[in-house]
Amino acid sequence: MIAGTIATRHNSRPTAAVAGITARSAPSRTMTNVAVPSPLRGRCGGYPCTIGHLSPSVGVTDRRAPDGERYRCARVVMKRGVGRLPAVPMTARYATTCRVCSGPVQPGDEISKADQGWAHGPCAATTPDTSQTAAAQKAAPTRARREMPAVDGALEVWTDGACSGNPGPGGWAWATRDGRSGSGGATPTTNQRMEIQAALEAVRALPGPLTVVSDSTYVVNCFRDGWWRGWLARGWTTSARKPVANRDLWEPLVTLVNERGDVTFRWVKGHSGDEMNDLVDRLAVEESTRAANPLAQDR
Repeated sequence: MIAGTIATRHNSRPTAAVAGITARSAPSRTMTNVAVPSPLRGRCGGYPCTIGHLSPSVGVTDRRAPDGERYRCARVVMKRGVGRLPAVPMTARYATTCRVCSGPVQPGDEISKADQGWAHGPCAATTPDTSQTAAAQKAAPTRARREMPAVDGALEVWTDGACSGNPGPGGWAWATRDGRSGSGGATPTTNQRMEIQAALEAVRALPGPLTVVSDSTYVVNCFRDGWWRGWLARGWTTSARKPVANRDLWEPLVTLVNERGDVTFRWVKGHSGDEMNDLVDRLAVEESTRAANPLAQDR
């Protein structure tokens, strides 16, 4: 066996000993495609390294860390896709139980990581590792979207706004399945103002329990998440202490919804095949076109 010490800039102690080869004197092609056992324990030079330390059971290669001073364990090189080295089999140092077949694992047996544990190499190769999937699900839990409970027997009305330019000529529209509808336009305006206007006009025109269906999160979230409560508490200012935009439309809508107590809001994805959403979108666009060409409307 070759003897020698490889030093590191980040640690005053020797980090690994590999037979007579130092970081500065190692032949550039030594151990290019193979991994050999590290004869001494030391810190792995790979970054990042999921193993951390070298040991006699961990292979090392002549692939160096960015500073060119340290050896990296072969598993780090393979995991990071550096050097395209072949897989280095791991062997068990202690007796344990295979997580896949539940059979005994003896010292010296080839093993692989499997489902937050260890397994025979062949067993792990035929069984998907669910640990990463579970970790990803735990790290990013899904949260069901909370909806406003609708009043029993509530009439559904679809609303939408459109604007050509922002600001520019715009239109609003609402419609129900029984054929009732309303629409209008303005210029100059914005898409958000037209979305609020559509909801306001629908609530004004339709008495009784009502569910406003809109593809505008700006409108729906105001009531579903209670934005309006903070606005009122702060005197119609945002949490950043700035005036609430479009207050002249929000204030009458919030007042009317609170006075009635029977109006809820539901979000629908726009242009997703919902026929009523497509209808009010078309009506709003038509009103936007009329607002842009008032002379054509008079002809």
